Amino acid sequence: MELSIGEVIYKLRKEKGVTQENLANAVGVSVAAVSKWESKSSYPDITILPSIARYFNTTIDKLLNYEMKISNEEVIKLMKECARVFEKDSAENGMKLCESYIRKYPNSMFLKFRTGSLYMMSLPSAKNEEESEIMVDKAINLLEISSNSEEQEISETSKYVLSTLYTMKNQYDKAEEALLSLPKVNMDRDDLLIGLYINQNKYEKAKTTLRNLTYKRISNIMTCLDSYITLAYKDDDYLKVKEILDLKIKVAKTFDVEELYDVSINMMYADIYAKENNIEKTLDYIEVILNNVSYLINGYDLKEHLLFDGIELFEGVHSKDYFLLSLKRLLIEDERYNFIKHEERYKEIVKKLEQIK
Repeated sequence: MELSIGEVIYKLRKEKGVTQENLANAVGVSVAAVSKWESKSSYPDITILPSIARYFNTTIDKLLNYEMKISNEEVIKLMKECARVFEKDSAENGMKLCESYIRKYPNSMFLKFRTGSLYMMSLPSAKNEEESEIMVDKAINLLEISSNSEEQEISETSKYVLSTLYTMKNQYDKAEEALLSLPKVNMDRDDLLIGLYINQNKYEKAKTTLRNLTYKRISNIMTCLDSYITLAYKDDDYLKVKEILDLKIKVAKTFDVEELYDVSINMMYADIYAKENNIEKTLDYIEVILNNVSYLINGYDLKEHLLFDGIELFEGVHSKDYFLLSLKRLLIEDERYNFIKHEERYKEIVKKLEQIK
């Protein structure tokens, strides 16, 4: 592992809560010498290593091969830093930065999982198909490792993401194997926990569990409806696609979560009418997307929601600007909209979209 002995000493010193002066006095060197070790401008003499190891109650071997640990919160911070590089620099440099952190923290399964997921989410940053393939392969490699994590949540979520990546590479047998390796649960334990907490007068726990369970099930329903839409597309049954989209809207309105789904639902409407070469309807839904794009920029807020007040939505590592850029590319560059690009109304939409910052 690429790790400076000075960085190890700094880490151990902070863990022990001692100063550079404390360490310097204990091993018989100057404070300046310890400072130089930690700033990587020099290394401790080999004859001093036993004294340093004894001071930190460790062995020289462990001192030289010290395992740097990183919290999940720190991983998220690193992933946000890497995401900015994918957005503003290049996919190549984004991957280089990610790999430097993986070398630094090689035992963090959560880091491997989040890095693999970041590669998948950052595919729009790839400059060409070849680079996109490299990113997918790297993501698969990392997620195959994290899928063996002892932490159930990391392992199972890794397999879900892997199934998507395998499908992208037409490796359907592997995708199926990953999904079938996941446990099939007929009843969610939270169903029973809610009643248990209520009987114990633990009302806050009951509310939190119920809130999260309800939100998860609504998300699952929306995902199932998306699969129905995919199957309807396969049958070229566009009328059924529209009916299912109408149902998605009803579900979103019933549970007052339209903000979370408006852009994606209207994008699907625009797509189905584009397939029918319906100029007016396609433009209608693109305009709706434009009117609702503020949700992508400003984020969603469930505060004071009747059912979901207090839920913390998943925080992605990419900025809202990145998603806005992806939306612009889709609406402006995607060939499915070529049949409306001569329309003045479409040109006005593009002009407004370009002005959004």
